[in-house]
This record gives sequence, C-alpha cells and structure tokens, in this order.
Amino acid sequence: MRILGKNIKSNIFNDSFFILEDWNKIYRKTLAIQHTSSARKNAHQDKLILIHTLRYITDNNSPFFNGKAEDLFATWDIISTSLTRLQSSMYDRNQWADVGLILAVPPQNIIGTFHKDVWFPNHAGNTSGETKNSYALTENYFKGISKKPNDPKMKKYLKNIMPDKTYASMMSPDSLIAKSDGIKHNEVLIVGKKDVNTYAEFPPTDRVKVCGIYFQYERGQKHKLQQYHKNRELIEKLKQHNPDLPVIEHSVWDGELSAFSW
Repeated sequence: MRILGKNIKSNIFNDSFFILEDWNKIYRKTLAIQHTSSARKNAHQDKLILIHTLRYITDNNSPFFNGKAEDLFATWDIISTSLTRLQSSMYDRNQWADVGLILAVPPQNIIGTFHKDVWFPNHAGNTSGETKNSYALTENYFKGISKKPNDPKMKKYLKNIMPDKTYASMMSPDSLIAKSDGIKHNEVLIVGKKDVNTYAEFPPTDRVKVCGIYFQYERGQKHKLQQYHKNRELIEKLKQHNPDLPVIEHSVWDGELSAFSW
C-alpha cells in the first residue's frame, strides 16, 4: 500500500472490522464505569480498560488542572493510552504510572496497538516557538518516526516492536494483553478529535469519554508512602474539575489484589 509517497507494509487495514469489534466490546463495558457507586466495590474486577496515565504533579501548569479532562482530550490529535486489566487475584501492571484517567474509546478512534512503549511523538509539528506543521503527525505515524528518530538504540528497540516500521499496526485487546510485558507498559494510540475518517467499515471518530479515575498502589509499602500521598493529591486536583468521576482503586497487599471505588 502506498501512503505518503512511500510503500507501507501494514496490517491495519486487514481484518480491521473483526479486531475493532473486539475493541467495541471494551468500549461498551467501560461506559458502565461512569455509573459505579461505592456500594459496588468489585463491579469491575477482571475488566480490560484503557487508561491515560499521569505522574504526580506538584505545580499547577498541567492542563488537567484547568478544566474538564474530557473537553481537553477532544482537542488532542493522537493520545497515548495503555490497556490494563482490573485483576482480582494478582499484581499486574501494564500502565506507565499509578494514576490515570479511564477512557471509553470508540473503536474507530483506535489506530495503533503495541505490547511495549513505542515512544510515539504525540505533539509532532506542534512545538512551541516553531511554525505549526499539521502534516508532521500523520507522516510520523505512517513512517514510524519516534520521539528519538536519530537514536540508534531506539531504532533497534523499535525494530523489534514495529518490524514494518510504521505505527499503523493493530491487534485485538486479548492478544495485546497476553503479549504485554507485566513490568513495562503497553501503548495504544487513539484519536482524540471527532469526525476523523479512519476506517472504511466504521463511521468517523467520535468523542472519547472519561469514565473514571484509576489509582493503583501497594498497601504496606512504607518506602512508597510519600509517593502515595502525592498521588492522592493529584487525584484530588483531578476531582476539582471532574467531580462526577468515580475513583477505581487497585490495591495490593501481600500479593492479594482488590478493586473498589470511593
């Protein structure tokens, strides 16, 4: 297939209907998280969810502290997320940080799935102080250009994950979670803006819905107590602009995991 003046070998357009139907099931189940109450503590155990993670932030410069998260995502071109499972019996981490926003993503918004971090340049062509290049993001996506395009170690690393040298690669959620390394996070690329034509079999992209705040932590780990409190502060800041979002907690104690909300 010839895209952007270059022959692209990609599976993203092959059998995409069946793969995206599987992602559609996760989308519908994630929507139900919005209606979680504290009385349904274990309602979401073993569900697969997409999360956009955030590290604890000490200043007030984050855009997530200035407005509703869902409105912010609607202005982004491509968002990096991770697929994780709300496990009921084991510690399993496939996301980048402890706190994140749970996203219900229409299947046609999903444009790339990888079992490890692929360093996608989400803000390519939109660098402060430089002329905006609206073509750069699309070019980087199809040509597999990462945040560190000239780093030989990065090129070697990405070659093992993207042998076809393009971010246009899809797999089913079950295949992705099975292939994901439990220590490093996987990466799922999604389109944030509405009305972008992505797949012939599906309608244009739709609004990404934020259905909850995710928090994973290890109980009883005294050396991580400071980070725990910083994460709590981050959650409270997020709640100021997203008061209706339930908080889904994932706690680990002596290897036993519980999922609940408050």
